[in-house]
Amino acid sequence: MLPIIPLVTSVAIIILSWMAFRIVARDYRTKHKLIFRSSFIETAIFFIHGFSSYIFLDSNLSTINPKNLSFTLALTLIILGLVAVYLSMSRLGLSVSIGRKTQNLRKNGLYRFSRNPQIVAYFSVVLGYSLLWPSLLGGLWVCLYLVIAHNMVKTEEEHLVRLYGDEYRQYCSQTSKYIWFNMHS
Repeated sequence: MLPIIPLVTSVAIIILSWMAFRIVARDYRTKHKLIFRSSFIETAIFFIHGFSSYIFLDSNLSTINPKNLSFTLALTLIILGLVAVYLSMSRLGLSVSIGRKTQNLRKNGLYRFSRNPQIVAYFSVVLGYSLLWPSLLGGLWVCLYLVIAHNMVKTEEEHLVRLYGDEYRQYCSQTSKYIWFNMHS
């Protein structure tokens, strides 16, 4: 049985993220870009998720065993994920990260393999972090990230269809939303 605090926290974060991404979607529709408020709200949701790790994970550093295989796997996932997040976000540039249209749709680099490489890469970080203290609650925390990230992706994809139209639809037909699965969504 799951403890009540992580369960209530999960429900609260899911509701907050749903509300947040409705605001973001409205700003995309009315302002045609991600304004400061929306950017702040998106960032806040991911910070809330990150800080909630203290509820879901036994983050007592003395329990980490560096000789354990899961430690090596966790560290590898975290490092590779952080590098991939940096590479994917640096390709977007500042103008895209705050919602302005660039001259063209980014389809090169890591964006050849995934329409959302930063989401996939950060998933690697979240998964690695949870493997430092493996537990059912850690698995719930990882799933919570997936729900939040997917809601953000849906909101952004609606905006990108409006912004780039057929070019974005063509890109979607050729490139996975995340990685090897969910090819034509």
